[in-house]
Amino acid sequence: MVDAAGGALTIPVTAQTGCTWTAQSNASFLSIATVSGSGSGLITVTAPANADGGVRTGTITIAGQTVTIAQPTTASCPTSLSPSTVTVIGDWESVVTVAVTAAPSCVWAAKSNASFIVAPGGSSTGSGSVNVTVAANPGSARTGTVTVGNQTLTVNQQRTCGYSLSATTLNAAAGGGDASVAVSTLSGCAWSAVSNSSFIALTSASANTGSGAAIFSVAANAGATRDGTLTLAGHTVSIIQAGSSAISACVTTFCVLGSRGCGLPPPSLSGAGGSVSAGVFAPSTCSWFVTTDPWLTADPPSGSGNATIQLRGDPNPSSASRTGNVAAGGATLTVGQAACVVTLSPSSIGSFGVETTSFNVAAEGATISFSVITMCASWNITGTDPGFLTVLSGATGSGNGTVTIAVAPNAGGPRSASFAIGNATVTINQEGQ
Repeated sequence: MVDAAGGALTIPVTAQTGCTWTAQSNASFLSIATVSGSGSGLITVTAPANADGGVRTGTITIAGQTVTIAQPTTASCPTSLSPSTVTVIGDWESVVTVAVTAAPSCVWAAKSNASFIVAPGGSSTGSGSVNVTVAANPGSARTGTVTVGNQTLTVNQQRTCGYSLSATTLNAAAGGGDASVAVSTLSGCAWSAVSNSSFIALTSASANTGSGAAIFSVAANAGATRDGTLTLAGHTVSIIQAGSSAISACVTTFCVLGSRGCGLPPPSLSGAGGSVSAGVFAPSTCSWFVTTDPWLTADPPSGSGNATIQLRGDPNPSSASRTGNVAAGGATLTVGQAACVVTLSPSSIGSFGVETTSFNVAAEGATISFSVITMCASWNITGTDPGFLTVLSGATGSGNGTVTIAVAPNAGGPRSASFAIGNATVTINQEGQ
């Protein structure tokens, strides 16, 4: 097939050495550059643009054999593509299915204009669909196009950004001071830095692009040894600060309370937050106050002698678990918390309490959508691309969102695929032909 806009088509000729042959055009719109030859060779056929209202065909004769060549029209053929623009994630190879609307007599073909996009060969007639394959992206965001007849499909592919840190654990002196952690990543990749502890303050690079560093200040510590964290480019940096030798530690025991008093392991809250009871045991003359990391609160925040306090944790906005410290009168208690919780709608609770949702799709394919309900500051789809799913929207998100996925038609047997969004699992089952 020759492009509707005109162009050249190369036809290989296979013949024995010394065997002569001739080539002749039988159509006025087809021209042959080489009209004769000997042995194997190539024949180049050219045609001008076809502005007529329909497809035209012509033949050429090579060594007595007839070759038929078709050329679509540059007139409105096909009439539309759906979608005409798609965005895919760069972490894995994707297959994009595009619906083509065309008149019954319209002959069209798909041609990739980008090296990372593969379009199928051959031609089709009338309305139908075409699958194009987009390779995984090892670098920056990129855009490519596919010409389908006289229509253009635009493919936007996101970049894959990886981040590495110069350190994930730092020790700080009781007197405090400044420190920094370097971030290495690709040019154009954005990252941010957030302090999760009240005694750690960022002094620069709360947001940045490309490789750089986060500089922060650790306040002086007049109490016991304490731990804090930074969230830097999606990673957790732990900061352990030595305690002051001048502390007056009058609290003898600070622990999680159970039915028989102390003895329970350090508490771990769910990603949705929650509370736990803790006991402070101290002489009646001991006055104490409670200090916590920013996401924890204590009620009451101060007292004297023995007391029971409620430690409450806020929902975790991070996809990583975290720990926080609570100090009272020189004694410290560590509180853990699971990663942020993702709820799907529609959904159900599967085995082992895992949030899950599943879809049953006919062999003809379909577009499905579901809601993501979460307080996660960021989330994304993870898993291995099965080759027949295309994420049209919602590959990544922050807070509540919607994911829309196109399921390609299935010409084979039944198939299924699963992927995860945080703690939740999505399964798609498709019927076979």
